[in-house]
Amino acid sequence: NSPAKGPASAAVTIVVFSDFECPACGATVPLLSEVADKHPNDVRLVHKYFPLSKHLRAKAAAKAAFAAQKQNKYWAMEKIIFENQSALADEDLDKYAEKVGLDMAQYRIDKASAEADEVIERDIADGDAAGLKFTPFVLVNGRLFDPTYFRYDRDLEPWIETEKKLLEASAKKAAQ
Repeated sequence: NSPAKGPASAAVTIVVFSDFECPACGATVPLLSEVADKHPNDVRLVHKYFPLSKHLRAKAAAKAAFAAQKQNKYWAMEKIIFENQSALADEDLDKYAEKVGLDMAQYRIDKASAEADEVIERDIADGDAAGLKFTPFVLVNGRLFDPTYFRYDRDLEPWIETEKKLLEASAKKAAQ
């Protein structure tokens, strides 16, 4: 039940673990969203919450995004939070929730729910199990897209094309 866009049957699934206060996430996550939007039939983008303990407002922002997700407004909330990373006080998050059109009573309930904490803790456990060492932590079809070696703005598109070709070749081989 993570926020996702793109078809479940997409050839390429990009999973991103991010922290709403992380500057690198603020620069990267919008690029990933653009790529998913550019490839609506071939790419599925899945977001995982991974608030780092050093970022004091990251968990509150994740809970606000979770509450928006419950009202099918996750992507709008993600965008506004990343655009305003330096303003994540509760009153700021509430203002963003109003701006994206959330039912504020339900937003407050969902933000404070045990389910919000459980989902965030599940995502943290998933990140730990995947070997997460930094944010954003991006997996493309289960393989790490390591920014030490690759650039999102230059290398992600060719990677997606390669993944599609590998899937096509595998399907052809299985059909023989």
